Amino acid sequence: MSVSRSEFDGRTALVTGAARGIGRGIAETLSSYGCTVVVNDVDGDQLEETAADLTDAGGEVVGLEADVSDPDEVELLFDEVEDRFGGLDVLVNNAAIIDPAEYDEISPEGWRRVMSVNLDGVHHCCSTGAPLIARSGGGSIVNISSIAGKRISVLAGAHYTTSKWGVIGLTKHVAEEYGPRGVRVNAICPGPTETETMSGLNDGDGHGSVARDDIPLRRMGDPADIGRAVVALSSDLTSFVTGTTLVVDGGYTIR
Repeated sequence: MSVSRSEFDGRTALVTGAARGIGRGIAETLSSYGCTVVVNDVDGDQLEETAADLTDAGGEVVGLEADVSDPDEVELLFDEVEDRFGGLDVLVNNAAIIDPAEYDEISPEGWRRVMSVNLDGVHHCCSTGAPLIARSGGGSIVNISSIAGKRISVLAGAHYTTSKWGVIGLTKHVAEEYGPRGVRVNAICPGPTETETMSGLNDGDGHGSVARDDIPLRRMGDPADIGRAVVALSSDLTSFVTGTTLVVDGGYTIR
């Protein structure tokens, strides 16, 4: 069986951190399946460009700027989504930052900055978005963690690793509490994916090729790979799936 491209007609999705990279890939994929997509980011200029590109491609896409680390801005974001679209069916919490540093070099401010976006931001959006999805008749939340949520990431640092483990724990708790209200909550752990962020972590002298050699499928992921996983977890094909974590890494973490 496959997901019908008409299944998402009439559904509204919100994707955070969607101005570029994996978030943009998720938004593009949801839009291609007929979803009305609200793209969110803190970078207003890039967000506007992304929304315009997806609209030009034939999608119904709206950009709403907000900082997910600020609960007041998150509340206003979801209020606007409800006012404009009458509800919400799919929420993808993708917004995250990386501030690479060795453990001894992480300042209290640096630790707090990463946590405020990567973990607090997911909490703010879940705590505001889950009730809205429930009021809308049920739906799906997909939290984007990382393979760093399954094992340590020396490249990204202890604060990033800790935040991504936290996303998986939060996912399970929200799934337990909101299952009876018709809201499914799952997490995705992307592996090495071709994005600007990943390029920034590469040393420019072979890290990417080494990573490909370590991936059984012998390629880096594409943002659309993560987008298709989101579509699957948000579709009726996975209507009995909640509280789980899907690793999308080409087999990178099996070794």
